[in-house]
Amino acid sequence: MNITCRPARAADLPEMVDVFLEHVDRPREEMLAIYEHVLATGDFRVAEAEGRLLAIAGATLREQLWYLNAFWARKADAGRQVGMRLLRAVHDAGRARGAKTFYTWSSSNPAAMVSYLKIGMLPGWTIYAFSGVPARAALGGPLRVSPLERQIAERIERRVFGVYRPLEHVFHTEVSRLRGCQVERDGEPVGYFYAGGGSVGPAAWVVSEAAAPLLGAACLVAGAPELPVSLAVPGINHAALKFALDAGLRLVYHNHFMTSAAFGELDRYLPSGPSLF
Repeated sequence: MNITCRPARAADLPEMVDVFLEHVDRPREEMLAIYEHVLATGDFRVAEAEGRLLAIAGATLREQLWYLNAFWARKADAGRQVGMRLLRAVHDAGRARGAKTFYTWSSSNPAAMVSYLKIGMLPGWTIYAFSGVPARAALGGPLRVSPLERQIAERIERRVFGVYRPLEHVFHTEVSRLRGCQVERDGEPVGYFYAGGGSVGPAAWVVSEAAAPLLGAACLVAGAPELPVSLAVPGINHAALKFALDAGLRLVYHNHFMTSAAFGELDRYLPSGPSLF
């Protein structure tokens, strides 16, 4: 079988989502929008044979940070080793474009984790996903909440995450239709969050004591207590873990953060999820 690795095209998107949905149950339209974003703003490649997609790999480069957004192979073709060839192509292209740090949100699949280890992404910490209706005592807080301003988002994200990702901010507001909010203490911005439809994240804050009130406010914007909320917490973020447990949320699954080097101050950050972090 002659296998070809090539850049993805817009016409490939439905079949690319099919490959993803063999492994994870998520709304098709949601994944189409995410993959369109990665295709338009990053490097997305596919492996195909006889007109059929076998594997996909996509990454975005934001300044020096390279994030692997997608890496999936069809279950029937998992033993062909085509995925590793595709992953190396996307990884090497990122390095050629100036990437310095490579990271991803990994499932617990051994084959995927070994692939990441081979290209230098090593274990960082566990990512804990929580869900449920938070206790009313955990909601709200003393911080002032207002619409997120671009310069505030950039200032906080550069400090906490290490780079500013304006394309992702646009996606969260214009495609995912989340509300971006900044929180202030004594007139000084101390964090921001995106929330809506039961989802919280991304979120970032510059002082540890802002974690609980910021996340309480984010849960309200996400729809609590009428809706259950979900948030993903880096294991390094102890304040957010404490909030989730104190709020009575359930741990529903865990995955892994893998990176070639430490970056930012991620003990004060919540990712949006596996696709964009």
